[in-house]
Amino acid sequence: MNIESYLGKKQNIIDSALIKYLPSAKGQAQELIKAMRYSVLVGGKRIRPILMLAIADMFNKPARQIMPAACAVEYIHTLTLILDDLPCMDDSALRRGSPSVHKRFGKATAILASYSLMALAFELLKDDARAIKCMSDAIGVNGVCAGQFVDLKSGSKKIDRKTLAYLHEHKTADLFVGSCLIAGHICDARPAQLKALGRYAKYLGLAFQAYDDILSVKKTTKELGKETKKDKNSPNIMNLLGEETAKERIKSYLNKAEAALSIFGTQAKTLIKIKGIFIC
Repeated sequence: MNIESYLGKKQNIIDSALIKYLPSAKGQAQELIKAMRYSVLVGGKRIRPILMLAIADMFNKPARQIMPAACAVEYIHTLTLILDDLPCMDDSALRRGSPSVHKRFGKATAILASYSLMALAFELLKDDARAIKCMSDAIGVNGVCAGQFVDLKSGSKKIDRKTLAYLHEHKTADLFVGSCLIAGHICDARPAQLKALGRYAKYLGLAFQAYDDILSVKKTTKELGKETKKDKNSPNIMNLLGEETAKERIKSYLNKAEAALSIFGTQAKTLIKIKGIFIC
């Protein structure tokens, strides 16, 4: 299997589904809806919903069974980016190579677009209480919000390894975990399988964030499609450990992610291949 080809095909499928569930830009709130649509459709790797589709494939479940929840996850991820870019947070004018939502539509509309995407996401999850719980855990005070809070509180000061681990786990890895657990529940995974998926997702998410940290320091704004100048003085694994140690940490995370999948045997080959895109 060519993993890049696989990711591209799944991304196209997900993009089509994301359009399907978004409201049409009409009526008194059409500018708000335009902001929602812009934020989602401007681009993205779609790695979290792709993981969910890969899990469905592993359990021999049809994509249509997982797709509403996969779209919900991507809407949640997108709204975190909208909020992350606001002047009161990371203050970024660029996202995915285009103006940030608050730059294009204004700060108030950007915030309301975030609320609207969250409402849409939970509407898509409404029939599965377990999925709702997984999502709430992933993004709340013990998840993404906690990670973002620690990130903002830390500012540009140097932090210790424990704080960096907390930041990476909650700001990034928790939504990976939530995504994979939701997919596992929908696919009727057994408790041991859910535990394995959660562990895989945690370490994949940690590798993803560490890899992103390295790129944010080494790559330019033009290359990444987002502002990178602030990352050179931020709570960043490159700044704390150095490049070589950071790369070793990524390898360790990926090895742990793969080991977690041993319960699935050869059925997990796609999930194992996906982790390869984060190897430096």
